[in-house]
Amino acid sequence: MREGTPVEKGIVLTSDYLIKNEQNIERLAQYFTAYPDLFLDMITPSHSNIRLYPYQRFMLRAAMRYKNIFITAPRGFSKSFIIILALILQCIFVPGSKRFICANSIKQAVKVSKEKLEEIFEWWPLLKKEIVGWELKDLPGNYGPDYVTLNFKNKSRFDVIGPYDTTRGKRANSGLIDEARDCDEEAISSVVLPLVNVSRTLPDGTINPKEPNQQIIFMTSAGVKGSFAYEKMLNVFELGIIDPKNAICYGCDYRVPMKYGLTTKDYIKQLKMDPSFNEESFATELDIALYKFLKLLESA
Repeated sequence: MREGTPVEKGIVLTSDYLIKNEQNIERLAQYFTAYPDLFLDMITPSHSNIRLYPYQRFMLRAAMRYKNIFITAPRGFSKSFIIILALILQCIFVPGSKRFICANSIKQAVKVSKEKLEEIFEWWPLLKKEIVGWELKDLPGNYGPDYVTLNFKNKSRFDVIGPYDTTRGKRANSGLIDEARDCDEEAISSVVLPLVNVSRTLPDGTINPKEPNQQIIFMTSAGVKGSFAYEKMLNVFELGIIDPKNAICYGCDYRVPMKYGLTTKDYIKQLKMDPSFNEESFATELDIALYKFLKLLESA
């Protein structure tokens, strides 16, 4: 309390304060919705050494702007960390929205999501104050062996789900299909994709035309041609040409995380020299096209 008024997030929020600063608040909300990485820069604790890399900033901005997204990236890219962070920011900046992560292995998805949420709230502790009951536990939210749920103060919701019959009938505004190469096409098409059939409505019942409603983000390590994930990648790639304002397809090989120290050149060499080295496994984890190209160069 400060002079009899509740202090929220370090400042006294009164009706007079909000009315006086209404235009500035609206301007900042619009700006940070398009540039979420700059919002994170602003709320990063002064003692923290966390710094977002350029490709991570790109991913965060893309998640806030595009309706159809396909990401292909190797291990060590921190793709799960960045996309979960993007979904959390979506929940904060888009009131009353529902976001989800779906993976073929729900237990693995729960484990990964919990680990990434712990990192996110450690780096940016102000974010967890947007979650109902954050002050009651170190890691806000509800966790179980096959679910994760975060309820936000602005009525948004974040869930980790599986492509099962129990998921049918739920509704969401945006979702991530994690490790799409491992997912079952029938389950994704009949159970998961229908979750985003309904757009988010504003308090007056209208729909924001500039908001990426019914957003689906596919994220995966490299796979093989002819698979469900490969066909989806081609579809999003074609949409990016036909409708570049609503679709984006991007990917990279191991050189990007290696450039920023997330993996090392020595580690890559060690993998290739290991007696159990498997060319196909190595290629799918680190980039199949680049690896084959390098093999051609070696034989030239």
